[in-house]
Amino acid sequence: MALFLVLVVTEALPAPGGQNPFFFFVIFIMGFITSSQPSYQKMFNRVRGMGLVVLIVTVPLWVFLLTKDFQGAGFLLTVLRTFNLWLTLMVLLGYGNKLLNFKHKAIPYMNEAAFPVYIIHQSVLVVIGYFFLKLNLGNIPTFLIIMVLTFVISLLIYEFIIKRLAILCWAFGVKVKSTQGQKTNIEINR
Repeated sequence: MALFLVLVVTEALPAPGGQNPFFFFVIFIMGFITSSQPSYQKMFNRVRGMGLVVLIVTVPLWVFLLTKDFQGAGFLLTVLRTFNLWLTLMVLLGYGNKLLNFKHKAIPYMNEAAFPVYIIHQSVLVVIGYFFLKLNLGNIPTFLIIMVLTFVISLLIYEFIIKRLAILCWAFGVKVKSTQGQKTNIEINR
């Protein structure tokens, strides 16, 4: 509850450029705190079901209140929005732990690819968006095309460019797999 109150207070702070850095910094700190204490994950697991039920009520309520104009609407909308965000994070972490906590052979690859793909996807997205937004295909088809192409091209750049060049591996924090060093070790052992 204390973390929620801190979020409500920081939501009221200035938001230069439309984004409140204090609010998002508190979310970042909350993520660090909750991921470093196993007791929080147990709590997320315990409240995920009831939290989802509450969200099914409070999110439509928030949307409904957006259309109304009454005294104190701004404060109530801020508190409700912050509550929905806070509860959504708890529900996602609870269900994510239940449904996505398994081993798979693709997970090590995805862990290694996550950061480079995250870094390059924005540039890829801007270039693809530049060309496809001009085509006026409609919002949903354009969104889907841009999303899929951005993901596929970002993965291809990672797989065929970043992983193949040692300097790019180093720059993106990917472990360099030295096949040359392995050949040298084999020759020395002979």
